[in-house]
Amino acid sequence: MGEREAVAKALSILAEHLESMAAELREVLKELAPEAAIPELDLEALPWKKKDKTPASPGDWGWILGPASKQGPPEGAEPLVMLLDQHGGSVELPPYEIEYSNDRVFIRRKPIKGGMK
Repeated sequence: MGEREAVAKALSILAEHLESMAAELREVLKELAPEAAIPELDLEALPWKKKDKTPASPGDWGWILGPASKQGPPEGAEPLVMLLDQHGGSVELPPYEIEYSNDRVFIRRKPIKGGMK
């Protein structure tokens, strides 16, 4: 095995260990301080829409219904709502800034400049 392959293998093993440690730390955090736990969230899985109500592409500005809308937020948005509530209605989740608008009727995302390449 060459030096390059050995380094790549070592980095791969290190990455696996770090991911495992991060998962364990999230579990400990959930137990010790549930209000501070970082929710699992797949932003791109939510049904973001453009201003004309057509689906927004990843990396684009978009909106979904928020907790104050008649229908409520879409399925899967609960962790995002919890996070926004914990952070005063606005949070940066690169590559986006996400915030409530219209008194929590909508949740909108906007790309952070230079956030997605």
